[in-house]
Formats: sequence, structure tokens, C-alpha cells
Amino acid sequence: MKKGYLKLAIMLPILILFYAFFIVFPQFNSRIGLMIYTIVMAFFVYFFIGYENNKEQYLKNTMLTILAYAAAYFIIIYLIGLAVGFVANTNSLKVLDIIKNIIPIVLIIGASELSRFVITKKGLKFKSIYWLAFVLFVIIDVLIDVNTQTFIDMQKVWEFIIKDILPSISKNFLFFYITSQVGFKPVVVYSFIFDLTDYILPIFPDINEYLQAGIAMVAPVILYFIIHAEVHKKI
Repeated sequence: MKKGYLKLAIMLPILILFYAFFIVFPQFNSRIGLMIYTIVMAFFVYFFIGYENNKEQYLKNTMLTILAYAAAYFIIIYLIGLAVGFVANTNSLKVLDIIKNIIPIVLIIGASELSRFVITKKGLKFKSIYWLAFVLFVIIDVLIDVNTQTFIDMQKVWEFIIKDILPSISKNFLFFYITSQVGFKPVVVYSFIFDLTDYILPIFPDINEYLQAGIAMVAPVILYFIIHAEVHKKI
């Protein structure tokens, strides 16, 4: 059994338990704390597991596909907004506030995707490693929105499952595929486009939250099939 597998088999359960602590005890969770923990994890994974260069043979086409897909997505969503109306962004759009809001997200995304890439390269061929890593990155993803009100009653728990966990599962399925086939750069670009716009755009279509969750679950699956077809067409 390879050393890389043993390292990951030991490290991933520890990381899962560490991050899961902040779901069980959300009063200790914070975006700044999550940023620090994820950066530390990235450094630890980088040096403990080891970074391998990626050939990136599908990088250009995948990047263009993601950009075209994102453009089509926002055009469709905002055309829907013409029918259902728009709501103002509740986040402050002052320049300093935007910078303050997006810096932790940028660093969390960068550190997470570097860690995902290293883990994928070293252990994705082992199913146990894949599922452990999958659980880890879903937890990290949903922690961004976890607070003391998240589990205050069963209604909130149900909303958390529908609006956060299920879309994250769909998104991470896509991310692991792209990372394994192309590399981590397209995933970073995708995350920047879809995560940072929440803090930059002034208005959003007034779409029902459960419908938004449904779109967030389906959209990554559609992109997966597009990229999968492109990758296998070139093999």
C-alpha cells in the first residue's frame, strides 16, 4: 500500500472531524476562522502529501466552456428576473466592504482547491479516499453559511439540507471531475464567478429560494456532461 494512501487515510478523517466540529458547534464558526483553517490545511496537504505538476491538456477548452456556460447562466437567470422581478443585494456595495467580504472567500476557494488538487492526484483512484475527500470538501463548502441560527429548529435544518448541502454535493461532484481530468484552475475560475458575484452585483432575480436550490443542484450536472463530452471526444 502506497505511503500517499496511508497519509491520506490518516489525515482525511482527522480533517473531517475538525471541520465537523464547527457544524455541531456553530457558535465557534466564523468566516475568518474558516479562512485561516483552510489555508493551514492547504500548506499541510501541500508539504505533507506533496504537490504534483499537472499536464493541463484540456485546460484552455475547459476554461472557455466554463466562461461560456457562466455567461449563458447569468443571461438566462436575469431574463427570468424580467418576468419575476429583482431584489437588491443585501450586502454593502461600498468598495471597502466588497473587498472585506470577498477576500476571505477568495482565500478559502484558493486554499480549498489547492488541497483538493493534491488529494485528487495522490488518492482519487482509491474509492475510500475519494469519499472521505468528498465529505471533507462538502463540509468546508457549507461551513461558509453555517451560523447559530442554522439548526435552531427543524425547519431551519431542512432549509440547510435543501439550500446548502444538496447543491454542495452536486457542485463538488463536478469539481472532483474537473480537478481529476483537467486541474484546479477551472474550478477556481468557476468558484470565483459564482461565489463572488453575490457580493458584487447590485440586484438579483427574485427567484424562490427552493427554486434557486434546484437550479444550484442541476446546473453543475449540466456542466459536468458538457465537459465530460469534450474530454472524451479528445481522448
